[in-house]
Amino acid sequence: MNLRLSSNQLRLRLSPSDLEIIQRDCYLEEKISITGSSLRFCLNLKTENFHLSFRNNQIEIQVAKISFLQWIESSEIEFDFKQANGDNEDLNVLIERDLKYIRGMK
Repeated sequence: MNLRLSSNQLRLRLSPSDLEIIQRDCYLEEKISITGSSLRFCLNLKTENFHLSFRNNQIEIQVAKISFLQWIESSEIEFDFKQANGDNEDLNVLIERDLKYIRGMK
């Protein structure tokens, strides 16, 4: 799972193995350590709502389980939602399949 942040957009890029894990476990997590601290980011399918939060050095993306599992089974490349972030600008959350696997460049 790759995470990219820019302006008011958060993007996750998922490999086929990431999709298998989230489909099976309804949860996917990555962690990066930086000078003794760590940043965790996770994708969680336990809720029926879309929500993004940042607490205790963790970015958590909650996605409606049924909608996301339907997306996995589809041929769509992207899955997205917007969340109001309190400063009159929406935060765009984009989840996408890793194109290098779609193009057969494993």
